[in-house]
Amino acid sequence: MATPVRRDPAPVDDEASPPRRRMRVSGKPWAHTAVHESFASAKIRSEGWTSYGFRLDPEVLAELKERLKTDRRTSGNPMLSQGHYLDAALRHIPEDVPSQIAMAQAFLDDRMGVVDAGKQSTFRVGPEAYALVSSLNQGLQEADYGRRGLYVVSAALELLMQAMDAEGELRRPERRTKAQRPAAS
Repeated sequence: MATPVRRDPAPVDDEASPPRRRMRVSGKPWAHTAVHESFASAKIRSEGWTSYGFRLDPEVLAELKERLKTDRRTSGNPMLSQGHYLDAALRHIPEDVPSQIAMAQAFLDDRMGVVDAGKQSTFRVGPEAYALVSSLNQGLQEADYGRRGLYVVSAALELLMQAMDAEGELRRPERRTKAQRPAAS
């Protein structure tokens, strides 16, 4: 199964870059920070968030709901939502289609090919996740792997939750110091 990675938000200059930012990879724990960053983005920059219809594996969706209940309690943040997790997961998957297909195949292999049709739900996601997911199906079709976006998105969400489990209980984020704050644009 593909290993999730924490990506540094510094864009890489590359004329061939898709419209969404390319991210550099580093090996630090990433999942808790990703969810906190997703929540902060949704609260601070809500105008950039868009609703999108997703089809998710019902088993993964049930795991997400359980994780969310626990995280709301341990972090003291009752406003966390499923969309924050989905956004965080999508911002941390590989950008290239062959790697996305490999994730989907590993997801299917783990289940020996037995995956329900998926449950349709609408979630709000940030601009980076929206850019990825809105072009996902076309990229998969061009690679002769069409109509399997359910597996890619479900695999990404499952990888996020596995990383979160490995990092332990979600806690309230530490307040940023002035030196840690992003530069104003």
